[in-house]
Amino acid sequence: MSFTDRLLLWLHVGFAIFTLGPVAAAMMATPRYIRTRDLAVLRYLRRTTGIFGALSVGVFLFGLLLGRSDFNKAWFSAAMTLFVVSAALLVLVFRDQRRAINAIAKAMAVGGSTPARPSGPTAAPGSAPHAGIPDGPEAHQADPDRGAGAEAAEPGRPYAADKTSSSAADQPLTAAADKPSSAAADKPSSAAADQASSAEDKPSAAPSQASAAADKPRSTAATISSQVASVEKGRIASLAGVISVIWLVILVLMVWHG
Repeated sequence: MSFTDRLLLWLHVGFAIFTLGPVAAAMMATPRYIRTRDLAVLRYLRRTTGIFGALSVGVFLFGLLLGRSDFNKAWFSAAMTLFVVSAALLVLVFRDQRRAINAIAKAMAVGGSTPARPSGPTAAPGSAPHAGIPDGPEAHQADPDRGAGAEAAEPGRPYAADKTSSSAADQPLTAAADKPSSAAADKPSSAAADQASSAEDKPSAAPSQASAAADKPRSTAATISSQVASVEKGRIASLAGVISVIWLVILVLMVWHG
């Protein structure tokens, strides 16, 4: 073997190691990052596939120059044909990577533009759970019985029993006098409040229906894009497996007959 043949052999083997290896690794890793929707890594893998796939043409050229005396042999013709087929399949993988990236980017853009809505009413910060129950001096003014009972419980105060009995005697009269008037006053106000609340709820239902109608096409587009990405993931995985098998067959032919 002459020096030229040795140089061609080293170049052929070197290009096969340093170009076909990165291409195979990029193709095999692409489906996993399609599943995780990592666009930065997917763009890097696509760029790696394109650059090293173009450089893999050197493997074919140096192989032709090295086997220029073996064109009439069947194994050499089979190896050249298989390499051309693998190059065509590699172009399809490069195209499917681009489609998967576009589909994932579209699905993420549609999903990110939909605002998140709260699931239920939330309490205002700083609000007390028992805001309607007075405490302190106001409790004594709102509940006269409480003050009377407290005074009766303290020893040393005169007329505590008279105050308690008088308040207990006046309580049925005041409750009977206030009951009709308070019921009559509360009935119209509660009806007016119910009408006002129903009038406020009707306009608020229209924006919610409009937002639901606007979100439906977005969710449909995101679903379609996710399905496209899943299809491309399966195609890339299958084509990468076929290309790897073809390269192994070419390697076996070269080692066996070279």
